[in-house]
Amino acid sequence: MKECLKSKFRDKEKNVLSIFAILVTAILVISSFYALLFYKDALNRYIDKKEENRTLIIYNYGKQISDKELDTILEIEHIINKYEEYTNWNLKYKQYEIIPTNRKEIKTNVTKGRDLVSNDEVLINKATSSNYKITIGDKIKLNDKYEVTVVGIVDENSAPKAYFNIEKLRELAVLENAFLYKINLIVDEYKNLESVKKELTKLGYDSEINDALDQEVNEMKKAIDSIQSGVYIVLFFNLILTIFIFKYLIKLENKNNALLKILGFKIVKIVLINALHFLILCIIALLGEIILYIPIKLIFDIFNIFTLSYVEFIKITLLILALHLCILLISTIINFIKMRNIDMLNIIEEQ
Repeated sequence: MKECLKSKFRDKEKNVLSIFAILVTAILVISSFYALLFYKDALNRYIDKKEENRTLIIYNYGKQISDKELDTILEIEHIINKYEEYTNWNLKYKQYEIIPTNRKEIKTNVTKGRDLVSNDEVLINKATSSNYKITIGDKIKLNDKYEVTVVGIVDENSAPKAYFNIEKLRELAVLENAFLYKINLIVDEYKNLESVKKELTKLGYDSEINDALDQEVNEMKKAIDSIQSGVYIVLFFNLILTIFIFKYLIKLENKNNALLKILGFKIVKIVLINALHFLILCIIALLGEIILYIPIKLIFDIFNIFTLSYVEFIKITLLILALHLCILLISTIINFIKMRNIDMLNIIEEQ
């Protein structure tokens, strides 16, 4: 078997060319997956910049949630923070009503004064300031018992609101028996939202992903969809090109096959020798791919450039190998059928 694989009738230059062709097709597949994963990573990093894009919402809980229940939720992997929102309640300032609101619900900037530092401070919106004649530095007493200091005004002109730190808002909500409207859970990365959602379902909580993605994100998603289609095209191209390479290799083996058959080798053994030869060429090509990958990854890591992780690289390499093995299996069957009907002496004469 070993001597057959090393036969002098094999065209070593053409075998080297075949290895190079297989390597190029593998690099094309890896490059297409790299482009797809690069854009997905870029999308995740862009989305992750905004906390609201990494938020899961539990709506209409309908009752106060105990600290034990909250602790259980926060133990879920990837959840890094949470805050509640309350509704159907307000606090009195003199004869006026102010809606207590979570600081995190502010969608605009603090235009005057500063942001909250302690729990005895509040921000107010323009309506509260102008309607109730409250300004920065004023100490106001809500419900005649909760004294807070106004430290900033928010550029938001809806109903009169006072914005609290979540700890203070939670304290007031418990004291005033406020209705819990929703719980916002902040996940570490956008890509982990679905897995966290599944874990919440197991615990009996229905949650929704906050759909607050902007236009740029939607455009990036369209680009990813296009690249994903491109990956399928590259895989198809790889399939066709590999078939042609194997067909070319089979043709190169005709003289060897003829001689082996004349020497008394059975067709099955000849076909297996060919298959093993082609498999060795594929493995050499994939080893070349690995040899190229390792220094490139090390260099990219040094300069903090996105590259395929070892896990992703192994997955793609196994996919390419599986593709090659499928083509090899089909080629071997076709080779066996053809060889039974070929006159090997004629092949030698043609050579």
